[in-house]
Amino acid sequence: MTGRSFVLGLLVGSLGLAGLACAGASSDLVAVGGPAFSQEAINDDANQKAQVSVLDRLQKQPAAPGADAVVAVTGTAELTGLDLASGKTWSYKHPLDHRPQLTGTVVVGTGNGELFVLDAKTGAEKWKSSKAKGKLVGAGSDGKYVAVTLKADNGHKLVVFGPDGSVKMEKATDQPLTSPGISAGLVLVPWKNLYVSAFEIETGAQLATFITDTETTHVVTWGGAVFAGQGRLVRFDKDLLKAKQGGSQLAAPPKELPNVSRRDLLVGPDHDERTTADAIDSTGLTGRPLTSGPAGFESGKIYGGYYPFVFGMDAKTAKLSWVHTGKDDFVAIHAGKDGVVGVDKAGTVKLLAAGNGALVKSFPLGKPALSADILADTLAIGSGSSAPLPEQIKEATTLKDDRLSTAQVWFLDTAAAVPDEATTEVLLQVADSERAAPAIKEASRKAIALRTNGAAAMITLLGRHANFLKGTRTPPVGPMAKALAVMKEKKAVQPLIEQLLDPALPQIDLQDTAESVAVLAEKEHLPQLQRFVNMYRGSATGNIRLVDSIAAIAAAIIRIDDKGRDFVVAVTKDAFTDADVKLTLEKLLAASAPKKDDKKDDGKDDGKDDKKKKKKVTDDDPTPPGYKKKKAEEGKKKDEKKEEKKEEKKD
Repeated sequence: MTGRSFVLGLLVGSLGLAGLACAGASSDLVAVGGPAFSQEAINDDANQKAQVSVLDRLQKQPAAPGADAVVAVTGTAELTGLDLASGKTWSYKHPLDHRPQLTGTVVVGTGNGELFVLDAKTGAEKWKSSKAKGKLVGAGSDGKYVAVTLKADNGHKLVVFGPDGSVKMEKATDQPLTSPGISAGLVLVPWKNLYVSAFEIETGAQLATFITDTETTHVVTWGGAVFAGQGRLVRFDKDLLKAKQGGSQLAAPPKELPNVSRRDLLVGPDHDERTTADAIDSTGLTGRPLTSGPAGFESGKIYGGYYPFVFGMDAKTAKLSWVHTGKDDFVAIHAGKDGVVGVDKAGTVKLLAAGNGALVKSFPLGKPALSADILADTLAIGSGSSAPLPEQIKEATTLKDDRLSTAQVWFLDTAAAVPDEATTEVLLQVADSERAAPAIKEASRKAIALRTNGAAAMITLLGRHANFLKGTRTPPVGPMAKALAVMKEKKAVQPLIEQLLDPALPQIDLQDTAESVAVLAEKEHLPQLQRFVNMYRGSATGNIRLVDSIAAIAAAIIRIDDKGRDFVVAVTKDAFTDADVKLTLEKLLAASAPKKDDKKDDGKDDGKDDKKKKKKVTDDDPTPPGYKKKKAEEGKKKDEKKEEKKEEKKD
């Protein structure tokens, strides 16, 4: 063979190998070379064209609808499922070493060395397989194929099974693989928390690798669209190719998200190794991303969970829209198109409306749920009636449970931002409740002190006093007093004074009440103010709040009565007045003493002003008028005489 023919042969051979590398994919797809899940595949010249072909396939062949169902772990070797459309339940017994996953129309689980697949709506067993060696990481299905990622001692593996449980495709790698998804005959597998590689199931061809612009541990299908991510979800459409430039359609929770629920829409797959729910499950965050157009969430809502609470928030601002309070902790929540589905520990499945959190439907599983997975792909939850938000907040914040204070304080902060009287009444009820936790009552008190309405409700509540025989308690007087003083509500003076004179008034409310009375009191209240001072001036030493309260009332007495100062002076001189009170009142008297220039004109004329007026000053110099001129003339004459004498001597 000549040199030219040898080189030509090499060229033809290399082209042939390239053709083989790209062979096998369907005609509408482009295959790429390089090992699966590798940098070589990403850098392959064909990868960009392959990406376009994959996205085009996904657009033309929307993902198959998933089941509307629930699957729960109800025992160490038992699953209980629910068809959300019919409300029918099913049960399946099998050892479990991983939390089962509801994907597409099936439930995928592992235990006792085998993988099992069930119909999500009926629980019927589709098939079992012992060919999936390793620990289950994640699973995805379109109802026909089932893909699982596994972790073994020697690396990671992707296995795709056909409808009968036979292995259709298998890929091994040393890269960490997470939870895959299936759509349009393709399996899309996230790896290294950043990339998603696509393979055609029937041919096993490697098609494209995408770089997302968010942490990616899941590929999921909802509403016919494909999404990838964890904390945020990026949509697989043509804009995904702009991910590096931040141009992809990325559905993300708002930055203002409260520190109540978890921050991620999906949880890392390693969490599902535990079959029993934990705090991560009970503080969930979920939202159904839009399948087309600008990124966002269905119904403009995202949903959070916090133990017995499920709440709806504005998807852009995280503003609280509603809160549902359950009897038991929730172990899972999942967003649908028009609401959210939740499962609690008691095994109750609840469907809550997006707009107001109304409980539209509930289904019993019949057994307590240790953990659960939910899918509501096509489910229409609907709407219903519910209590207004202030009433929902009252119910949530009067639930006494120390675990709940973080969420309850946020609920109260939300209520405090609503400037209507109904909300003020709710805050009063929470602060006055015996069921509310101390931290929640304190948050309510702070909010009440800043209210500028609800005076009538406050005055009514002030009429209640502590009475052991009647079983009544002192209301939250202090914060109401502060609010009423700012509102300048004169009708509140008498009930506030009566609370101030009541020995049952708590120390925490004493000073705020006294200072507010001092602002609002008028002359008609003078005897009651003097009574308060006399009641406590001899027993206040060491009680700073009481001493300062006496000082506030004393200042009011000076303000409203001409002889009030004399009363306070007499108190300071009285031998029975405590040293602390005496010292504080002396400082008050010194600070409020009238200045000399401030003395009132008593109409008397002592003649001093007239004497000052009689002194008439016509020149800046104190000498009589004309005196300077006369002295100047005399000096001139003396000088002339001196000159004459000098002349005579010369002659």
